[in-house]
Amino acid sequence: MKLNDLLSFDNIIVQCHDYPDADTIASGYGLYCFLKSHNKKVRLIYSGTNQIAKPSLLIMVERLGIPIQYVKELSEKPQLLITADCVHGEKNVTDFDAHCYAAVDHHISVKNSSGLYEIRPEYASCSSIISVMLREAGYDFNDNRPLATSLYYGLFTDSNGMSEINHPADRDLRDFTVYDKELIMLLTNSVLTLDELKLAAEALNNVINDDRYHFAVTCARECDPNILGYINDLVLQVDTVDVSIVCCFISGGIKISVRSCISDIKAQELAKYITDTIGSGGGQNQKAGGFISSESVPHINAENIFSFIREKVKKYYRSFDVIRAEDFSADPSRMEVYIKKPQLLG
Repeated sequence: MKLNDLLSFDNIIVQCHDYPDADTIASGYGLYCFLKSHNKKVRLIYSGTNQIAKPSLLIMVERLGIPIQYVKELSEKPQLLITADCVHGEKNVTDFDAHCYAAVDHHISVKNSSGLYEIRPEYASCSSIISVMLREAGYDFNDNRPLATSLYYGLFTDSNGMSEINHPADRDLRDFTVYDKELIMLLTNSVLTLDELKLAAEALNNVINDDRYHFAVTCARECDPNILGYINDLVLQVDTVDVSIVCCFISGGIKISVRSCISDIKAQELAKYITDTIGSGGGQNQKAGGFISSESVPHINAENIFSFIREKVKKYYRSFDVIRAEDFSADPSRMEVYIKKPQLLG
């Protein structure tokens, strides 16, 4: 999909995922600015049960003048609804009706069935995808300092402070963006409120570590799901923890955050395993999230959530074997013969 493909629509909604983070806001803002530059009727929205409360995001929206709106319903059905950093139909974004759907995302999705979907999981952030698509469409985002700053910050937050960058597009956004350095400094030091700091401390004091499989589990009081990721990043820095799961009870169920720092365990697979048949989960190899519906597990409460998550994770570890090539000697005599199917070459 190219951004110019969207110009055949006039009434457009750009939607960020529920519980927005910096990357979805920046990505949505990039789409909004491009469409506005072509005189399209466009709105930038998000929904969900809670409005933005994280200090850094409130500062980001206010200082950069990002016209994002919180909505519960749409007064009219748009010609096009394009989701940023998420895909319509997934559980992390409110379902609104539209005549046509599009999406830009860097997470693997089973919902990307439209020709207007651009999914690039090899990118560290959706902001990186938007930056490439803007350049391809002839829109220089460096001429728009607020947009350039938001895209840089979107990459910064989704790549753990630029430490998880691999794709050249991520490096280009990092190295060649003309951004407001003073504002970025302010945003990186405005992550928590004092109450959220105390909440994080409580969760960290209740971490349960599994010595055999080297994973940790903890639960926080009800909070903005973005705070779970902050807590998780701290837990994962413990020398005996390879995988960390942090959860909290929110309206309608349980939100989980998953982190992994080893290649054997992919965070997105673990999140999907934990939430299988009782919710939804997904993300990337190092970072993922999920939601467990309270209707699916009405017996789960604050007293037994630890044991529930721990048993799920242990069952996941027992469901596979890790085979390392340097230590594995195959015995072909015990294997079935593989017959390749005929393939037409020309």
